[in-house]
Amino acid sequence: MTAMKFIVIPTLLGLGFGLLLHAITGTWFFPWFFTFIGFLIGLGLHLELIVGMKGYGRIAVLWVFTLFFWLFLFIYMEENMQYTQFIYCLYSGLYYGAFIHVLAAKIIGPLFFGRGFCGWGCWNASAFDTLGLKRKVKPIKTKLVYLKYFIALLWALFTILIAVNYFQQGFDRLDLIIIENILIYTLGLGLGYVFGHRFYCRTICPYAALMSLISRLSLLKIEGNPNKCIDCGICENVCPMGIPIRSFIKKGVRISNGECIMCLTCVRACPKGVLKPTFKLPSLKEVFSK
Repeated sequence: MTAMKFIVIPTLLGLGFGLLLHAITGTWFFPWFFTFIGFLIGLGLHLELIVGMKGYGRIAVLWVFTLFFWLFLFIYMEENMQYTQFIYCLYSGLYYGAFIHVLAAKIIGPLFFGRGFCGWGCWNASAFDTLGLKRKVKPIKTKLVYLKYFIALLWALFTILIAVNYFQQGFDRLDLIIIENILIYTLGLGLGYVFGHRFYCRTICPYAALMSLISRLSLLKIEGNPNKCIDCGICENVCPMGIPIRSFIKKGVRISNGECIMCLTCVRACPKGVLKPTFKLPSLKEVFSK
């Protein structure tokens, strides 16, 4: 059971959330959909931590999610999951599609798994990380990480003042999905060549602005053993999000930085096995630690 817990726990959580949505909406789509998502994430964790696929398990899961989102949700169902559609749902009072996606992956999910969606399920990040595996660029470590909060506000205002008109005038949904995602892929990959393959996720993504705040309360975080740490700095050198990991280890608290995407790159890179993912209630010291 110990070896299978990484598969069982996310699968059961997905099933539970799906059944809750079914009870509210009466739609059987949600139980199988969220069970599938939970199973995929659990399988990826199992491949990474038990089988030892060293990064490729997570990348494989990312691409399965990407194909699922594009082929089923985007092209077949024409459901837009980007930030503009979420703002439009709030503006119009139509709580479906993007609203449910944000509720599950961006609000409730981070309470359990932090920004795990960013590391394991984002259809844009699959391209960013695949590029990153081939060409690694050291991420910048500045206060530009706060830029995403300003962008989230501007993006919301743009949607309400301008983009809503496109929906009201019958703008083709699939065209909007394709255009938005092409812009994000182009921007993210272009900036990735210069600043590191996750620069978009750190400084521009409006969803990250919300998730980075909530994820401080997450049950799942990376924990370090200060007694085993030799302060070599390898964990920080490989972190795609530029997190000061050693400062958390020295304080004796889990990594509560809102930029952590639970990619486990630091866990795999540590030569002394100092780091490991743990699932427990966060302490107050941990939540407010920087």
